[in-house]
Amino acid sequence: KEIKNSGKPCGQVRERFLSAITCKGPVCLFDTFEALSDRIYLLDNKLGLANPMIEAIATAAEERGWDIILCRSPIFPDITEHIILPELRLSFVSQTSRFAYPGRPFRHLRLDAIPDRELISSAKAEIRRKTRLASSLRDEAVSALKNAKFYHDRLEDVYNPFIDFDGVTKLAREHL
Repeated sequence: KEIKNSGKPCGQVRERFLSAITCKGPVCLFDTFEALSDRIYLLDNKLGLANPMIEAIATAAEERGWDIILCRSPIFPDITEHIILPELRLSFVSQTSRFAYPGRPFRHLRLDAIPDRELISSAKAEIRRKTRLASSLRDEAVSALKNAKFYHDRLEDVYNPFIDFDGVTKLAREHL
């Protein structure tokens, strides 16, 4: 309904990372979606169901001639977390407990309500265990990044006074 034929033969596909695991923890640039979209569809993704839906939307949009921006997962780059259709001012944003969308969406699609409740109930303990394990590993990664940043900053404090920044700038300009 939202993605009609553009009249162009095929859209251009670009890929971007709008989320990351950093020394400050998980970060997602949700303001990018708000800057490029008037309508944002929010997809609940605690069970990992958003990627197949977003891939189907991307295929349909590309076939109908629209340019698309695929926003890849920082942990699993072959997984598309979000899609932006700038010409349509339309985005599909997945949210998890790690990256909760802070804005007010145009529509909220609860993908986690689609699977059979009995199946989910029987797997609930295993899902919780794996979610805790993944969260623990992410916390360790963030801690390692904080530690690396601390030592990077200390090293910079030592060598910064001895760098000729004007010379570095001049050299960069010469190479350009």
